[in-house]
Amino acid sequence: MKGLSDVTTAARQTVSEARPQELAGWRHGFVEQQGQHALVDVWAQISTPRGLLSYLPRALLIGVFAPFPWQWFYTEGSTGVMRVLSGVEMLFWYFLVPGLLIGSRKVITSRRADQLFLLAFGVLVLVPIALVIPNLGTLYRLRLSALLPLLIIVAAGDPRRFYEDLRHWMKAHRARRVALAFERDVTEPASVEISLRKIS
Repeated sequence: MKGLSDVTTAARQTVSEARPQELAGWRHGFVEQQGQHALVDVWAQISTPRGLLSYLPRALLIGVFAPFPWQWFYTEGSTGVMRVLSGVEMLFWYFLVPGLLIGSRKVITSRRADQLFLLAFGVLVLVPIALVIPNLGTLYRLRLSALLPLLIIVAAGDPRRFYEDLRHWMKAHRARRVALAFERDVTEPASVEISLRKIS
């Protein structure tokens, strides 16, 4: 019974710390303590459910994709040249994102408990990190705890096959355009001749 009581107490504490007011307090602490060079969206207000939900899509966008390409070469502040190196890693991650989306869809449709747990774990870890941490350097380091498990979902999505299919589609699309252009070049002189006959 004591173990069950401890679990219940820990669960209640976790729920209370996930309230918008608590998350806003944590975020404000990061804004006050960190340098201004690496901060992003210091204006964000997440102390109310409405404010939290309205900011959540942008927070996840930053949490998954930051630092963005236009930030890779900004070397001021404590991160310095490390942000350039992080840009190389982010480039690889961007190429893996289609695999993450396809893999997530496969996991959801399969309804396997182990795969759903892995996906839920990654999302539930990433959401509070993205909401609370406005410092790009800190966010870049801590989100690994969420992104590393999601790499298994990426593998299920098979990004290599996605890019092979995309290459084949582009090749077929280009062939169709060439065929249409050739067909137009062949038929246009005949149509011009018919029009001239009608005029005469």
